[in-house]
Amino acid sequence: MSASIFHTSNANNAQENIRKEVTKVGLKINVNKSKLMRIAINNKESLCIHSETIKRVTQFAYLGSIIDSTGGTEADITAYIRKAQTAFSTLKNIWLSMAYSTQTKLRIFNTNVKAVLLYGCETWKNSKSITAKLQIFINKCLRKIMRNFWPDQTTNKELWKCMKQPKIHLQIR
Repeated sequence: MSASIFHTSNANNAQENIRKEVTKVGLKINVNKSKLMRIAINNKESLCIHSETIKRVTQFAYLGSIIDSTGGTEADITAYIRKAQTAFSTLKNIWLSMAYSTQTKLRIFNTNVKAVLLYGCETWKNSKSITAKLQIFINKCLRKIMRNFWPDQTTNKELWKCMKQPKIHLQIR
């Protein structure tokens, strides 16, 4: 399908071009399953196929990642933080247990929580605010594993050194 059919100013012409191109390659569009999302474009025109309007969305999940209309990764990262929080809380008994060494807890954390958190990070738009969000989550987890709470004044640098954890932006890089 040629990309130019999506950039025409005439909506009816664009819709006809889409129908032709799809038919050429033997595809059938299911209007009820199809969604329209424009990324970083203010075009408000609707799209009709077979005289039915395609529903417009601002975000959707594709292969486990959230794609949004701003073209950013904020929603996707927030979703991965939630998934990692769930994984961390599922392992609560391990973090509270005295039967496991800190070393073992860290290996479990890296393989079962951090792996969930950083899944697909290669595709994220990297910024200071995103890395800060991720680092805050990891710091909270490490403090719980270490049983280091509010009255204890351990700096983040001391925490990373004690737990032998790199800063998250270095690990992503």
